[in-house]
Amino acid sequence: MTIVPAAILFANLLLTNVTWNGNPYSGVLLNGYYYTLDLWNLKSANGSLWIKVYQDNVFEIFSNLRNVKLKNPSLTVVGYPDAIYGHSIWYNITTNGEYPVQLSNIKRITLNLAYISIIDRCPSDVAIDIWLTKNKDSKIGSKDVELMIWLYKNNFSPRGHIIGYIHYKSINWSIWLDQDKWVYVAFVPSKNVGHIKINLNKFIKYLEKMGMVDKFYWLNDIDFGVEFGKNDKNMSIIDFILYYNVNQTIK
Repeated sequence: MTIVPAAILFANLLLTNVTWNGNPYSGVLLNGYYYTLDLWNLKSANGSLWIKVYQDNVFEIFSNLRNVKLKNPSLTVVGYPDAIYGHSIWYNITTNGEYPVQLSNIKRITLNLAYISIIDRCPSDVAIDIWLTKNKDSKIGSKDVELMIWLYKNNFSPRGHIIGYIHYKSINWSIWLDQDKWVYVAFVPSKNVGHIKINLNKFIKYLEKMGMVDKFYWLNDIDFGVEFGKNDKNMSIIDFILYYNVNQTIK
């Protein structure tokens, strides 16, 4: 049985919320995180979607979208509602003034992550999404890296193909790679993980060993959320409660 932080079980003090009203990128900055709907591939839909932010780094992502139409139907993802920590290249929003930070200046970053799945009736995953760039404050290019660390998946697979495996926290993780406009790497556990503390430095070291980044790369942001698609009835129905806390030591 997975033991999750007490904060996720007893979250009842609502601080704010973000509601989809036609703007796929609505968001709010609160307590060092930027909470955004990030419905980047949604063209149109009926229904509702929102993020509720509670005390103690807990937030809830709910979607009841129907008649979902995608901007790019060849892609399976509708969006990635999430909490952003750091400097988002896509939103040009900074939640922490130390970011972007060069990898050589990072002593340690620990991510405390947890979630509870209440409803999940469409393809989805719960994952960390990290952007590592060769140059500071530049547009994403072919040498830049999107690093994802999945904790949960339901009828979803990462892009690309498996290039290897690692063993971390008594769990086997497959490593997926796709190279198109940028380098995409995803670490996917062999079983869903409800609560975990991740030493991010270890995953960055894996990328260094594979020659994908070096100490001069820039860590822009560390995001945590739910990536979801639509089912065969063109519906996106989910309800997840997540806990996200970043502890870091930077030179």
